[in-house]
Amino acid sequence: MQTGQFAEGISDLEKARADPNGNSLMVVGPLGNAYARAGRTVQAASVLAELEAAQKSDGMAGVALAMVHTARGEKKQAIELLRQAADAHVTDAMFIAADPAFDPLRSEPDFQICAKLGLPATVASAQ
Repeated sequence: MQTGQFAEGISDLEKARADPNGNSLMVVGPLGNAYARAGRTVQAASVLAELEAAQKSDGMAGVALAMVHTARGEKKQAIELLRQAADAHVTDAMFIAADPAFDPLRSEPDFQICAKLGLPATVASAQ
């Protein structure tokens, strides 16, 4: 995905999701991000709705939701979801400093979540 090979990245993520254990937030969030980045808006919206339902039930999908919102250019929503995830001590929040999915947020003044978690606000991405 970081090299622009969206079809290959989506294919790999869809294969991972088809695995019996593949419906985790660590697969679904990146898949929604990939769909949005590839311009597959219908699929991205479907994943977003699925993640919103998961967020309502257990509150743990904030980081995955933020991945999709980030790729859709919805920075304020993404940052708010990351802030909520950090406040709730969601485990996945500790990876936001290194996850290239959040590179588009790094220049945003409100992207202070990393500092709150004790992580550097900018990390060289794997691009």
